[in-house]
Amino acid sequence: MDEGTLTLAQHYLDISRPDRALETIDSGSVDVSDIEFWRIRAAALLGVGRYGEARNAAMSGLGLEPDDITLLATHALAAANLHDVAGAERSLLAALRVDPENAWLLAQYARLVGSQGQLDKAKELIEAAGRSDPESDTVRQVRGFLSYLAADDATAARHAEEALAADPEEQSAHLLRGVVLAHQGRVRDARRHFDTAARRAPGDAGIVEAAHEIRWLTHPLLLPLVPIQRFGAGRVWLAGLALIGITWAIGNEILQMVVLVAWLAYVTYSWVAPPLVRRWYERGRR
Repeated sequence: MDEGTLTLAQHYLDISRPDRALETIDSGSVDVSDIEFWRIRAAALLGVGRYGEARNAAMSGLGLEPDDITLLATHALAAANLHDVAGAERSLLAALRVDPENAWLLAQYARLVGSQGQLDKAKELIEAAGRSDPESDTVRQVRGFLSYLAADDATAARHAEEALAADPEEQSAHLLRGVVLAHQGRVRDARRHFDTAARRAPGDAGIVEAAHEIRWLTHPLLLPLVPIQRFGAGRVWLAGLALIGITWAIGNEILQMVVLVAWLAYVTYSWVAPPLVRRWYERGRR
């Protein structure tokens, strides 16, 4: 494969267009002995969400250079997305044996073990990553992710806002902010961040799907359900029952009937509206 094709494909990766990178690299002749071909192909496949193929491409490259950090990292990310935690860990540890103070690798390992509930180990790893590179964007992103996993939404949001202050278009910061907002039930605010992340990485199938997934939750027909999204069904049901109890205590039969009918209508709507909206939305995407 000629250098011009590889350079162009790498350019598309650099501007978050893995789909175009994959088209470019697949349009030329294949040189399976070129390690750079496997690096770019594996990264492009990872970027478009074809994780099994990305893992296979990384393994093909590692057959040429077993200690290649780029391919080991790509293999780890692909394996993690395939829920192969052991495979991801092996690749990250192999890469860290080559470069034990690499902040990016340490941060990714912290993300992996943190997602498996090993938050103490993840904290130690991210602190080591921070010592290696205090200015690393990846370290900051993973700090925010770990804060979210620890149910510290305020700290996670702060990390995301700091990243966005430095770069208003930072994709992972928008994702983190969107996830925290969605977790808080603020789906309309979350949608803006997911949409921005998807716009920044139109070739990333996972991010694009996440943005699509949250859009149906912001449909106008679901506006009456904002309290449930914001505070959770349990609290809303308890509030409703408390209101019914208050009307019974007052003893006004007309008020009792109005509140009871309204409450039953709301409960029914909360059961019926979401699946209908989801069905209409999915039909519209076809």
